[in-house]
Amino acid sequence: MTNKAQYKEFCEQHHLPIFYQPWWLDIVSSSWDTAIYKKSTTVFGVFPYEIKTTEINSTDSRKNIVNDKAKFKIYPTPAKEFFQIDTDLNDFEQVLLTIYSSEGKKISTYDMTSSNFKVDLSEFTSGNYFVLISKENSPLGNPILLTVAK
Repeated sequence: MTNKAQYKEFCEQHHLPIFYQPWWLDIVSSSWDTAIYKKSTTVFGVFPYEIKTTEINSTDSRKNIVNDKAKFKIYPTPAKEFFQIDTDLNDFEQVLLTIYSSEGKKISTYDMTSSNFKVDLSEFTSGNYFVLISKENSPLGNPILLTVAK
């Protein structure tokens, strides 16, 4: 049985957040898979991920995310006190940046007001988060993994 098939079976048995549902992953990504942590025959953990190539410029630690609607650079990675998103968007009317916990719970929402937007992480604990940028309630790409390491 493939990891995807095991994952779908796991999701049918457990209540997982929307961003972890196989149907959601099929919608937002054409190529995803999952890591499965098993002991004997019992699954203890799952982590779906997108198979994607991103450019990383080692001199400035910026992660470039490109899609058909906009280009984003998120840095630093991992983040400690803040992270910044640079984008080529010109119109910021109704552009929202939403941060979700790794469990899919909405943590914060910000109105993006410029092409160099900085987010203060002083209230965040260490861990993995997902950043979703949307315009007029339509995502501008897939959720982006943000690691906070304090």
